[in-house]
Amino acid sequence: MSAPRSLAYLSAVPVERVKGIGPKRAARLAEAGVASVADLLLHVPRRYIDRSRRYELATAPLGEEITVWGRVESVVRRRISRNRTMITARISDGTTTLEAVWFWPRLRIEEGWDVALSGKLERRRGKLRMTSPDLDPIGEDAVKTGRIVPVHAKVAGLGPYLLRAAIANALKRSRPIADPIPGDVLAAVGLVDRDRAFAQVHFPDTAEDASRARRRLAFDEFFRLELALALRRRHRRREAKGIAHRSRRRLVDRYLGSLPYELTGAQRRALAEI
Repeated sequence: MSAPRSLAYLSAVPVERVKGIGPKRAARLAEAGVASVADLLLHVPRRYIDRSRRYELATAPLGEEITVWGRVESVVRRRISRNRTMITARISDGTTTLEAVWFWPRLRIEEGWDVALSGKLERRRGKLRMTSPDLDPIGEDAVKTGRIVPVHAKVAGLGPYLLRAAIANALKRSRPIADPIPGDVLAAVGLVDRDRAFAQVHFPDTAEDASRARRRLAFDEFFRLELALALRRRHRRREAKGIAHRSRRRLVDRYLGSLPYELTGAQRRALAEI
């Protein structure tokens, strides 16, 4: 297991080091404020889609966003225009079959693969069909299907799919992430550690895990703000210079003379020290 990496360390690692982000994409991301791996990990999802429930094709509801598993029985690739290729795959889960269609020529899917598909199920001409569903081969680390899927806001022209894959790679290579807050303090306030927070905010196991992760990262943001303000106050106190006031004895004597009582010895000594 590698040594924990701090956010300061990850802030010095350029985002170009992440798989799938080359120099051109890195330049666009930097212009949008995402210049480092830490910046990328702090680009948290704006919402989530629950794809953790698995349906059988024979009983799956139509017109809803669902996740199904099955084996690829056949794949047909057909060029329909100069820049468009239609890929049609027949998927079976043992209860019935599904026709899945994509219009992305670089999609990787082969006959015999076991896959998970997430998308809207429809019936066309008596056949079950999904158009452009998200696909994950079963056995790999799924980031698009069969789980609670994060939806990240588009940044620098990079859409949710590419961002999700890039963040998954960055997270895998950055962990474990060091936590500056002691474990007993986290336990006392009911917070998860920073490493788990980053993992669960991007790829939560449950909706509750996502909520706990967001709460921890919100705590970090407020903690950094309070720490910065405390350091600023400390610096101002160290650098502050008092204002010297020249005593005008005549005014002091007039004031003391107007008092309806005599000062005690202690009061006179205190006055002399001011």
